[in-house]
Amino acid sequence: MKTALRVERQQIQEHETPQRKPFASLGAFSLGQFLATYRAGLLMLDGPAAGIRVPIDQERTTLGHGPGVDLALDDASLLGESAAIEFNGQGFSLSPSRFAQSALLGRTSRKLRDGERFRIGERTIEFTLLEKVPAP
Repeated sequence: MKTALRVERQQIQEHETPQRKPFASLGAFSLGQFLATYRAGLLMLDGPAAGIRVPIDQERTTLGHGPGVDLALDDASLLGESAAIEFNGQGFSLSPSRFAQSALLGRTSRKLRDGERFRIGERTIEFTLLEKVPAP
C-alpha cells in the first residue's frame, strides 16, 4: 500500500502575531542555538489528536504508524515510517521515507515554512515555527 504524502502551501498572513518568524529570515544555526531562539512544532489538525501541538526538538523526527517512529499517527493505512522532518542548520525539511517517495509528486524533500500544511495518509499536519518571546 502506498503512503500518500502531499504538501499544501499556505500563505503566511501579514496580520499574524509578531512571534511568527518567516522561514526565509533564518540564518544558519546549530540545533541548540536554534532551539534557544525558536520553537518548531507540528500541529495535528484532524483525527484523535486534533489540536495537539508536538514540539520538534531533535535533528530528525520520523512520522508514521507503529513502533520505531518518533511521532506515531493513528492511521492504519500507513506502514511504519512514512516521512521525516530534518533540521539542516537553516531550517527544517520534509522528506518521504524510501517506500513513500513516489507519493511526494516526484520530489525527494522540501523545505518547510511556518504555517505550511501537509498530509500523511489520512492525517493533516501543520508545521509551526515561532520565535520565543523573552519572559518579562
